[in-house]
Amino acid sequence: MSQSPAPSSSKKTNYRVRFRHTVCVATGAQVTRADIKKYDYFFEKGQRWVKTTGDVDFVDESSQMIEDAESEGVSGASEGSRRQGQRLAYRPRNAYQMRRTKRTTENTSRHPSRNPTRNPSPEVPNTAAPAPAFRSVTEDLTPNYQTPSPRRSCMNFGRRCTNVGQLGVLPHGVDFNLSLETTEAPTEWPLADPVEAQLYRYFVEKVASWWDTTSSEDVWRETVPKLALANPMLLNAIFLLAAQHLRGTDPLFPAEPFQYHERLLNILIPHIADRGYIDDDATLAAAIILRCFEDFVAGTAGQSNLSTFELFTTVGGSLLNTQSAVVRSCFLRHIRFEVYSSLLGQQSLRVNYRTFILPDLVEPSDNIAWNNRIVWLAARVLQWSTGDSQTLHEWQELTDLIDDWEKSRPSSFAPFFYRERNLNEGRYYPDLWFSTSYYIEANQYLVLARIALAKHNPLLQEAGTQTMSDYISTKLREVVAMAQCNDHRTPALFLASHVLYAYGPMVEDHFDRVKIIEFLEEVDTVGWATKPAMRWLASQWGWSIEES
Repeated sequence: MSQSPAPSSSKKTNYRVRFRHTVCVATGAQVTRADIKKYDYFFEKGQRWVKTTGDVDFVDESSQMIEDAESEGVSGASEGSRRQGQRLAYRPRNAYQMRRTKRTTENTSRHPSRNPTRNPSPEVPNTAAPAPAFRSVTEDLTPNYQTPSPRRSCMNFGRRCTNVGQLGVLPHGVDFNLSLETTEAPTEWPLADPVEAQLYRYFVEKVASWWDTTSSEDVWRETVPKLALANPMLLNAIFLLAAQHLRGTDPLFPAEPFQYHERLLNILIPHIADRGYIDDDATLAAAIILRCFEDFVAGTAGQSNLSTFELFTTVGGSLLNTQSAVVRSCFLRHIRFEVYSSLLGQQSLRVNYRTFILPDLVEPSDNIAWNNRIVWLAARVLQWSTGDSQTLHEWQELTDLIDDWEKSRPSSFAPFFYRERNLNEGRYYPDLWFSTSYYIEANQYLVLARIALAKHNPLLQEAGTQTMSDYISTKLREVVAMAQCNDHRTPALFLASHVLYAYGPMVEDHFDRVKIIEFLEEVDTVGWATKPAMRWLASQWGWSIEES
């Protein structure tokens, strides 16, 4: 039902509030994507509700919101952004915390057993070493020409749907206290459902190894599964990601990813609404997994509803505390998300890649750090290539960085088996075999950086389009070969599809174009939606997919 407040004599309000306390799915029915898009919440028919008062006061805090935001240094907001701020469910953090404190005080006075200050722990002086300067410099994270809106600084869900809506319109900054505690009900352990037990095992044994390309501490194989034991939100995120991959390889697997998607949202949205910010590793990991799922569902069509950039930044744009290995790994996973979206033509490279935020990006200490460095450098090349200008000096500087990485990397990053392609023997792609998923990822990003630099190479542009097309076609074959020649290739398929979307239009040879479409069709069969990429490339080549 909808209720509109009566207009006052001085000013007419236009707020409409929806109350959906009785929406439920038919008994025994499966929640569908249409249901998720249509309804905000799902409740059982036997749900009991607390009787609420009939007197409701509607308070317009838009003006106060803008004043509070400007008092924190957000000046010069356009009239359009002010109007946008009035529409969004935003509340300045200080106001939010004051109201929450008041509510907590009232509850404590009525229920002394809920006193949150019981058994206080003694104060411990902060003896940690001061954070390195690179974390406190505002411009280290956000480029000056891409400063994010100050009203997009944490997580917010506009509505409950398949694509979750905007994540980024709650109070300024994200407070990472990095507590491992959770207020959610404890997870039943051991798992009683054999299907969910299989999902858990698949995540630990398979998916985690793909995600630990960002972590030397095995965050996704060791830390995250342990956090999930006491956090149903994260546990359902694990089920979601595992079901997504398993259904791609086995359509008959008896687990529907969207049921865990709905479970995750049912916990995550109230959690964020109650706190106003993310304050623990488990919730951050769940949010990052949710972003991955949304990108997966969108495929090469891309999605712009869900952003995770605000999870790692303060109002000034600087990176928050990265002492936690989970935070560091999630941030580096976010970098991959930015690259994926950028390859689809979206303005997503919001981190300032001209500086190295994490120490391991400057001087890699192990293979994982070497992998993260080339990912960071590739993102820097892409950010430069989409900027307003590309000078020869900048191109040479970036080329030197890529050359230096390739020369200095450990020898294990090279393929342990390489064989040139041979059309006479029916081998269109070269053979490139690697022993781990992060070796594949590093080499794919290396080739991606080479392609982007070649496209913007002033000397190669003077040599003619045919020379550039031949070079890029050769490099694209390498990207695809890395995804096809290795058993641990699943993430490589995703990146290769995005690279083809971005640079496939430059391929001129008809047979090369046919092979690109064939590869995208193969990827589409395992669950990644690549039909948008096929349609896009066909339109750029001037022929339909059927012509292939």
